[in-house]
Amino acid sequence: MSQRTDQVNSLLVAEVSRIIARDIEPPRGSLITVMRAEVTPDLKQAKLFVSILPESKTGSALALLQHKTGEIQRVLNKKL
Repeated sequence: MSQRTDQVNSLLVAEVSRIIARDIEPPRGSLITVMRAEVTPDLKQAKLFVSILPESKTGSALALLQHKTGEIQRVLNKKL
């Protein structure tokens, strides 16, 4: 990977982590952590990898994140 994609990956992890912490309320008793990001070389797409604790809340937390994807993208677009 190039230095630029590494920088964008780090920026995405930091910003999406802040958005989740500030704007998204995780299921009661759960913790969502953004572990890493992988952007394509053309920077048009990104994959985010998350960790959800406890494991029993994984399904509901992932459903929440999928439901809030548009909101996260809007906030991220304004921020970046």
